[in-house]
Formats: sequence, C-alpha cells, structure tokens
Amino acid sequence: VEPIAPKQNTDEQEAERKRELELQDALARQAAEKEAKLQKQQEELKKRQAHEALLKQQADDQLKALQAKQEAERKAEQERLQHEEEEKQKAKALEIERKKAQEAEKLRIKQEQKAAELRKQETLELQKEQVELKHWQTAINSNALADFKNYLRLYPKGKFADQAKQFVQVLENGEPQIPVWVQYKKQLIAIGSIAAFVLLIVIFNNIFNGKAEEATEEEVTDEAVTGEEDTDIPEFTEPEMMFVKGGTFTMGSTDGEADEKPTHQVTLSDFYIGKYEVTQKQWKAVMGTNPSNFKGDNLPVETVSWNDVQEFIKKLNAKTGKKYALPTEAQWEYAAGGGANNRTKWAGTNNENELKDYAWYDSNSGSTTHEVGTTKKANSLGIYDMSGNVWEWCLDWYDSGYYKNSPQKDPVNLTAASGRVLRGGSWNGYAKRCRSAYRSYRSPNYRDNLYGFRLTRTN
Repeated sequence: VEPIAPKQNTDEQEAERKRELELQDALARQAAEKEAKLQKQQEELKKRQAHEALLKQQADDQLKALQAKQEAERKAEQERLQHEEEEKQKAKALEIERKKAQEAEKLRIKQEQKAAELRKQETLELQKEQVELKHWQTAINSNALADFKNYLRLYPKGKFADQAKQFVQVLENGEPQIPVWVQYKKQLIAIGSIAAFVLLIVIFNNIFNGKAEEATEEEVTDEAVTGEEDTDIPEFTEPEMMFVKGGTFTMGSTDGEADEKPTHQVTLSDFYIGKYEVTQKQWKAVMGTNPSNFKGDNLPVETVSWNDVQEFIKKLNAKTGKKYALPTEAQWEYAAGGGANNRTKWAGTNNENELKDYAWYDSNSGSTTHEVGTTKKANSLGIYDMSGNVWEWCLDWYDSGYYKNSPQKDPVNLTAASGRVLRGGSWNGYAKRCRSAYRSYRSPNYRDNLYGFRLTRTN
C-alpha cells in the first residue's frame, strides 16, 4: 500500500502544475490582450491627437490666412483712401494753380489794358504837344503879333506861354522884330519835336538874357536822337543780307489777337533781309554814337526810335549807294515764318517747348539782350533772332483793321496813324508775343531798350 501513494501525489501535482500553467497562459493572454488593447488605444489616441493637431493647424492656417486677407484688405482700403486723399489734394492744388493762373491772366490782361491805355494817353499827349508846337512854330516863323496872341488864346498855360507873352509885349510896344529865328528856322523844321523843344528853350534863354547872337547850330546835336557820342568808331561793314524768294502766303492768324484777323492771301516780290538784327557796332560805324542800354558790339542796337532808324538808313544809303529800308510788315512776317511753304508759328518752330532753341525771351533771356546769331538756331531761311531778343521796327503805320482791306500784292500801310509797327517780341516778352503773326506798335519817336531793327534791301 505504501508504494502506491506517491504516484497518486505525482499525478495531482502534475495536474496542479498544468492548471497553474494554463492559468499562467490565460493570464498571459489576458495581459497580452490588455497590452494590445492598450497599445491600440494609445495608437488611436495618437492618431486622434495627430488629427486634432492637424485640424488645429489647419484652423490656425485658415485664421492666419483670413487675418492676412483682412490686413491686406485693410491696407488696400487705407491705400485707396490715401490715394483718394492725394488725388483730392492734387485736384485742390490744380484748382488753386488754375485760379492763380486765371488771376495772373486777368492781371496780365489788366496790365496790358493799362499799358495800352497809357500808350493811348501818351499818343494823345504827343499829338497835343505836336499841335501846340505847330501853333508855336507858326508864330515863330511869322513873328506876327496875331499869331502869338492866337497861341496864348489856345494855350494860356502852354509850354511857351511865358515866352509868347513877352513876344506880345515886345511887338505891342513897337520894338524891332527879332531876326534870330531866321537862323533857326531850318533846324526847327528838320529836327523832331523833342529836340525842337530843347532848341527853343535854349534860344529863349539866350534872347531874354541878351545872348541871342551867341546861340549856334552846335547847340542841337545828334545826342538828342542817337545817344552819347562814341569816340571809338569801328570800321564800317555792310549788313549781311539773305535772299528771300517771293511768293504767296497766308498772312495773319486764326487763333491769335483780333488785329491778326482776318487771315488773307499776300503775294510778295523777291527781296533781301538782314540775316541778323543791326548791331551796335554797325550803328556806331554809321552814326558815331551808341544809344543802347545793354552795351556790346555784337549785341543788337536798341533804345532807337523809328525816326532814329530812318536817319541811320539815310546815312547808310548815302555811304553805300544802295537802297536799304525797314521791312514792310508783310515782308517781315513772310521771312519770319519761313517763306511761302512749311510756315512756322514762331521763327523756326511750331512747338513752344522748342522756342528756347530759337529765341531769347522772358523765360531764358536773363532780362537782357544777347549777341546776334551766336547761340540760337536760325529759322528755315537761315535768318536769326526773328523771334525774341529785340522788337523790330517795320516800315508800316499800324492799323488794327488794316487786314480787312489790305491789298494782296506787296502791301504796305503808308496812311499816317499814331504808331509804327513792331514785330517779333523781345527778351522781355511772353512766348505768344514772339509769334510770327503777333503785331505791336509804338509812336515813331518812342525809344526803349526793347526796340531794335533789321534791314531789307532791293537790287
């Protein structure tokens, strides 16, 4: 019996060990399953967290994109508002400039009107002086009591009223007539009104101071009309002339001043015109004096009246034996614009922006004249400074309505009026006054540092 007992125990132990192993395996499987489930849950958690992170990142990106878009829209709106404000400011500035320009134009027109009124008054005053001088010269030439009384009746406070009263007193008292006027009659007729006034005053002073016999012809000199005597007289050289082929052109302007209208056809014969404006050197060589304000041998002569120029031409023709003259208004405009074909608004160009290359005027002159034909371009005919530098005297009397009745063939207005024509503008003139068609005028005895001339010549 005793040997059998251990075998039974062994079986039980084996069964117990198997149960323990099975239990361990079950626990291991449970643990493994639990581990796998936990691992799976962790992986799912990671996936979910990653997905949530991705969603969050996408949301953040969308938010940033939205914010960037809103910022861009805000900046764009701000820029638009700023641009609108700038445009408003520009428009406001332009409006201010426009108003300033309008005011400036109004002021310019007012000044021009005032200047025109002053010229008109000067002309009227000059005409009155000339009429008074005519009555006085009549009395002087006749030396008659009735003429002196007639002068006093017309001009009780005239320039020569005191002298006339003394003559009346002398003649009424039966004293001998004063023969000294016979000596000066020719001078009074030959010289201009201003010089005549000077001579008369000198003579009056001499007469009533007992010095009538001492008055001489030398007391009236060319200085009254041609400036101070120049001791350095240059060698005479004839003006350089350019041949201008005659032809037919349209004179005047449709978009200019009233006196430039109506435009009309003009036919001119061949002529020669000065390549340059007459210089101070040429004037001095002929006249022996230099009246110019701006000094320089090759500068255009200025401060010369139309009457002064006639004296110059008279002496020049006597010296050369040729027929120089001032250009007619039609000749001047024809030559300035380039002849019969391809005519230009200014002398040399139709573009105001290019005018600085052809002319000295208010925008580039520096308020002075400049040497002729040196730095500016010539027009298409090879003629210099027909726009700007100095106004140029023409032969014609000025008539604002002359174009309405102007003859077609070689027109020139010889009907006496208040002023002679000036053309071309000057160093002090606006661009529009330098146009080939622009017309101006002054009294023929008026001088200014704006006024010079060029010559024409016939064969």
